[in-house]
Amino acid sequence: PAASSQRPRWRPVAAEGLGQDGLRIKAQLSLPHCLPPAAAMRVLLCQTPKLTYVQAIEVLQRESGGYGCDLVVFPEMAVEHPPQCTAQGDLTMENVALWMLSRFACKRRFSIVLGSVIEKTPDSKVYNTCVVLNPQGEIQVLYRKQAVNWLIESAGTEPGFFETPFGCVGLLLGAEAENEAMWAPILARRPCLILNPARAPVQIDTALVRAHPELQVAAWHEGFKRIERLVDKCMRTYACPFARVDAPLREGGAGNSLVVEKHRSVIAPSWGASCIVVDVTSPGELVSRRLPGWHQLTVEECIEAAANDGDEPMLEEVVRGPRYHLWTFKQPSALAQVL
Repeated sequence: PAASSQRPRWRPVAAEGLGQDGLRIKAQLSLPHCLPPAAAMRVLLCQTPKLTYVQAIEVLQRESGGYGCDLVVFPEMAVEHPPQCTAQGDLTMENVALWMLSRFACKRRFSIVLGSVIEKTPDSKVYNTCVVLNPQGEIQVLYRKQAVNWLIESAGTEPGFFETPFGCVGLLLGAEAENEAMWAPILARRPCLILNPARAPVQIDTALVRAHPELQVAAWHEGFKRIERLVDKCMRTYACPFARVDAPLREGGAGNSLVVEKHRSVIAPSWGASCIVVDVTSPGELVSRRLPGWHQLTVEECIEAAANDGDEPMLEEVVRGPRYHLWTFKQPSALAQVL
């Protein structure tokens, strides 16, 4: 037919007893197959309290069963240290938790970002360290948090990132996302995603919340808006998806887990223990996904936006527009059984 002027690409097949030429001819004659575009990275965000490694594996078994996830992310200080044969705090495969979780990552063929755990070195230094386990069951990255309390912990010196089949993924632990200077070395690598495991408790009077429960809801919603403003401010030169994984409210966090993109925000269903699965948009598609109404801000709009955000007036060109919020209303019943 005239419409089929482009030659289809062919799906390779395996067959015994055929030479290389024979296999190529048979495949092209019998199995034409137009290859689909590359799939988006599927990320599982686990808004969980501090777990034992057994509980963490049970959560992964229940929440990643039918989704085919590529990346699983836990909050900061996500897993308790189990007993181990080496010195307490060593982050090696001698650690039972890391060994069991790495085996599970290898079995399910996804990467696991263990928000952070406490690392103790032979020279008596203590680090807040993010552990990344790759789909081969190996420790891919140990990122030591740089923005720390110097009286308690030592600070890392290297930026956090790791490679995936989809591209580079950046790491910002906790309050590091609040420091715009810490974004620069990560954005310079043009990542496909930035992760922010956190454990940031909400600052609100508990007695006032008991008297007026609606204030807790308003503070929760304001937390999401604050993160959106922060991402918009830090990604003016280069935009990619940003995923924050917080601990549940009253478990050391504020329950503000979400994925922020230029055109949308995917938000956790509750401030308690819950998990959400998100297909993140690649950076190259963010502009085409924007809703109608995006425009370059005028001088008056820049001044008004700076006043609302509490920042200095923006000197560079800024483009803003409408976005939509996606709430996942899945009931975390299976997760509640584990926890």
